Amino acid sequence: MKETTRQAIIDLKRVKEQNNITCQKIYEICDKNGEAVGITTIRKIFAPGSEDKTNNFRPDTLNAILHAVIGTGSDSLSTAENDALKAVIEMNDKLLAEKDEAIRRLTRELEDTKLRLETVTDMIRVAMESFGKRFA
Repeated sequence: MKETTRQAIIDLKRVKEQNNITCQKIYEICDKNGEAVGITTIRKIFAPGSEDKTNNFRPDTLNAILHAVIGTGSDSLSTAENDALKAVIEMNDKLLAEKDEAIRRLTRELEDTKLRLETVTDMIRVAMESFGKRFA
């Protein structure tokens, strides 16, 4: 995954440069597409050496930028490059779906734990009230 993301960033940089796409334009396209990506984040992704910092970028952020750049510069991409970028998007989408499922599972577990804690708290309260009545 890291190497694929690295290559995607390299390809993004190349397409951006070949098509004279500005970070501001990418920001505007992302915004128009309803995908919120900050201009600072976009600049970080296109900064020198960013391809070696792939863990710094969230999959959904890269997907938004990939969509923006592919839409703008797809004429300059070979079929293989376009397919590679689309594969990165699909992989990122899969990772996001897995993370969403993990969040839902953890939320359910948290709710179950809260319910058990409330039950134990109620049992302790009843026991304490009963204990207090015995020695009153």
